[in-house]
Amino acid sequence: MPLNNQDCIRPLAFTLYDGASANIVGNMFVLGPRDLSSGPLVLYRPFATDSLLEFADREALMKAIRQPGELQDLVVAWLPDSVRSYYAEGGFERPHLESVVNAGLLALLPISPAQLADLIIQDDALAYAFDSHIEALITLSDKQTVSSSERRWILFKRYAWMLFNGLTFFVSGPLQKAAWVFQTLISIDETLQARIESDPETAKQSVISLLLNLSQALLYEGLSFHAALNVHSRLQAPADLPMPAPLELPAQSALKLPIASTPAQAVSRKTGPAPDAQAARAYSTLDFSWFNGQPRPSTRQRAALDTFITDLDISSGTPIEVGPLKGLINFQGNTYAVIDKKTYRISRQDDGVVIQDAKQPTRLGPWLMSDDTGHWDFDLRLRLRGGGPKKRIAQMREEKKQALTQLVAEEARLMTEKLARERVLTLTETLMATPSGREATFFERYETEFTQWSISARALIKTVQKMNDITPVPSFEAKMQALWAELTLKLFKMQNHLEEQRKDLPLTAFSAEFKIRLSVAINQLGADNQQPYLELVEHLKKAEVLERKAFDIALMESEGILETSKLPIPRDSPLADLFLKKDKHFFDRHWAVIYMETLQELVLNRAASDLNAEELHAFNHLNTDVFVNMGWSQLRLRLQEGQIGVEHIEFYESAITLYQGLTATCENLITLKSEHFRNEYLPSLLAAIKPLQSFAEMQLSKVIWESESSSSESDEPQPGPSWKTALPPAKTKTGAPRQKVFKTTDKQVLVGVVRNRSPDDPTEIVDVVDAFSQMKVSSYRRGASDEWEQIENLRPATPTVVSHAKSLARLEADAVKLLGRVETSIQQTRAFAKTSKIPVEIEEILEFKSQSLDETARQMQVLLAAEGPDVEPLTRSQRGIANGLIAQLELNSVRLRAEGKRLRISLITDLPPTAANIDYLKAQDQVEIVRLGKRRPMSGPRKDYVQEYEVRSRDGKALWYAHFHYSSPDAAPAAFTAAHLKTEAHRFMSAQALYAQAGSTSDVIQIYRSKITLALAEKLFLAVHSV
Repeated sequence: MPLNNQDCIRPLAFTLYDGASANIVGNMFVLGPRDLSSGPLVLYRPFATDSLLEFADREALMKAIRQPGELQDLVVAWLPDSVRSYYAEGGFERPHLESVVNAGLLALLPISPAQLADLIIQDDALAYAFDSHIEALITLSDKQTVSSSERRWILFKRYAWMLFNGLTFFVSGPLQKAAWVFQTLISIDETLQARIESDPETAKQSVISLLLNLSQALLYEGLSFHAALNVHSRLQAPADLPMPAPLELPAQSALKLPIASTPAQAVSRKTGPAPDAQAARAYSTLDFSWFNGQPRPSTRQRAALDTFITDLDISSGTPIEVGPLKGLINFQGNTYAVIDKKTYRISRQDDGVVIQDAKQPTRLGPWLMSDDTGHWDFDLRLRLRGGGPKKRIAQMREEKKQALTQLVAEEARLMTEKLARERVLTLTETLMATPSGREATFFERYETEFTQWSISARALIKTVQKMNDITPVPSFEAKMQALWAELTLKLFKMQNHLEEQRKDLPLTAFSAEFKIRLSVAINQLGADNQQPYLELVEHLKKAEVLERKAFDIALMESEGILETSKLPIPRDSPLADLFLKKDKHFFDRHWAVIYMETLQELVLNRAASDLNAEELHAFNHLNTDVFVNMGWSQLRLRLQEGQIGVEHIEFYESAITLYQGLTATCENLITLKSEHFRNEYLPSLLAAIKPLQSFAEMQLSKVIWESESSSSESDEPQPGPSWKTALPPAKTKTGAPRQKVFKTTDKQVLVGVVRNRSPDDPTEIVDVVDAFSQMKVSSYRRGASDEWEQIENLRPATPTVVSHAKSLARLEADAVKLLGRVETSIQQTRAFAKTSKIPVEIEEILEFKSQSLDETARQMQVLLAAEGPDVEPLTRSQRGIANGLIAQLELNSVRLRAEGKRLRISLITDLPPTAANIDYLKAQDQVEIVRLGKRRPMSGPRKDYVQEYEVRSRDGKALWYAHFHYSSPDAAPAAFTAAHLKTEAHRFMSAQALYAQAGSTSDVIQIYRSKITLALAEKLFLAVHSV
């Protein structure tokens, strides 16, 4: 690197006459002072044997270039094709500018030699040089038939081995190598053709080209642009590398190259942290530690070699006269080499001979090489880290062998351990089934042994998988299926034991008795008696322990069923009957609903009082049976082919929305850390919600896929992910209860069982029934507007949460506490918004926090305005403090609302478009909608017409597009056959094409949600005029 700002790097470039544009020579550079009239100058030519040539000044450089010979040929060969003829054949002395057309013009110009252009590379000089290398390689890969290109190719084949060594500084990681692979194929074709035509010379040259192209393909395989490691401008080249170090040029003094003559811009790259020494050493798989482009050691390398010289007199040693070590000398049990009259101790390695430090045997120097006469010298060529291919292959084989041996031993150990625990489980099961009064103790032992057995079983599955990754295991799929089937069967057994244990509990949240006792306990809370309620909570805590275990096992069962289903189940398998059932994927999912109901009740602290607005909102959100009703409805509904309707999509959309809202409430309570909730159960509640929501998303995607695919004539469902699997054919069982999807007066979509109508009451009634015990949860009756009203609810009514009157001092303390949370609340909500997919929930979180501030300010204002004999008078200071807190509460309330709205708008613009979200943005005056031209006829099987609209932000940026399909160009605006929103990336893709390439359930759901209803179409789009 330069020590001052007087040095620079220039591309080698010439001008034909004063004032002419510069003609840049490809991949050649001039290093020297900024003042071009002074010297010295160094010409850097990466493709030449002598890549660095020094000249006293610019005149000396130009004089050398004007002389016919290798230097001039190489310079001319790498000039642009459009100007090469001006410089060739003596053009540097007198440029060949004359022609019939421009002879008159040139007669006015003085005839002068070509001059060196004064251009300076701006910014990152090393990046510019690297990109020039790449451009040169691309140019050479396209062999043309003109003589100048052939001359470039010949020169390149002669000197490119030097370039190969130089460019390996940029090696690490894969990058596209198509150009060099293509060139390799050309070389192979040339080689075969030359052999066929019996042209030995051509064959020889083509083989050389083939080897060179193969090496370049391997080199290109290693090129990488990793930001953290491969920013070559931040990796300093060793001092002995035959290429210049990059110069740091001040940006303010650098001159920009003319746009017309500047080579292609460098590939854009991100700048990561400066790599440390370890990163630089790990930068390439090649070993550069003793590399030198010249046959002799550099000054720096010579100094390092001197540290290996030994002073021993080995003249009395025994020379080795035959074999690969011929020329070396054995002396006192060690082997030595004499190079340039200096003695070095050497070590014999599998890949050859390497210099060894006599005092520190682990310290090694460069490798050595010898000729047939036994003359030894330093081998300064590039080498692979870890040795040559044979050694590395042998090492890899040995490592695989050792790893496989360890895994085989681990498999045997796990099998032995698992069998021993199986014997204990069998014995314990027998003891549990024998009445003895110690069943609870035996169950604890069984549970402990089962936990350890399942750990061993899972470890065994992972071990077999690792073995198969190293080398194919015979009958691997069948073996894995047997292991998973065994684990799944044991899980079902453990689940049965847990159910029996739970039945013995005196009370659970799922039982009808609990609902009755809860109603009594709530009434007692109103009478200031908490004891009955606290007793119920203790019962729930005991039930929660068992239900948590059952829930965890249910999740493992689902995984086991999925893994076991990958192959057909053998008939003799204990799980054969289970897998014949169509609804096997519903097994034990009821535990998520049971566990969720218990956790909902445990999270709520019904004895709490004086909740603020935010806490009260969360309390009311959790104190409802809508989530449990939805869970049971979800598990009740069975999808069958030919029975899919819009109501099924509405049902699953409603379920997902409910679960997302409950998740948001729980996550907000976790950050709130309110003393009015049992926060320790919130993570478990989130865990119980997750599988129910995932299952709802899976089922929704199946419904959408079935609905959309069956409505298309051109696109049918294709084999793929589980959500694309066909639904089972419709089968109606005789006497089976009829299920119905219905919408309540609260706009909730549920699934229930239709009651048989009685002669006395013909009203249609639907019961929501749990899928576990078939117990009725709630009942609904059809109303006049085809919505269903609730007529029976087993959940007791909860009285209004008590709020005691607070003194001004207490309110001031609350105000200080709320104000202290404002900044943290904003930061937490911003972090939550990064992963949320519900914009309205983000706004509501801050809205309820804002309401808490408003309520506290209102109560303080009431106390300040109070008058009467019973009111304690306030001093001026007290009123001033209170008014100051009120002002801060009101100000921060406005701030929270504004931030909530801003986050909602920002999240909407980041998410895929929906008509409802665009409606909100339009209401907030955040977007404008314009119609783009007239309807366009579309190709494809539908042969319809499309009207396009653009949704723009207020700054004119296009956010999304809306496409309305019509059967004719003059159809009424509201008579569209389909309407959907598109992102920029999907603007020209049909909905069916998007469904076909959907890779997940969320993709399918999002595509469906892009549809536009008639009501929103008329409100947002159809009245818009063209631009």
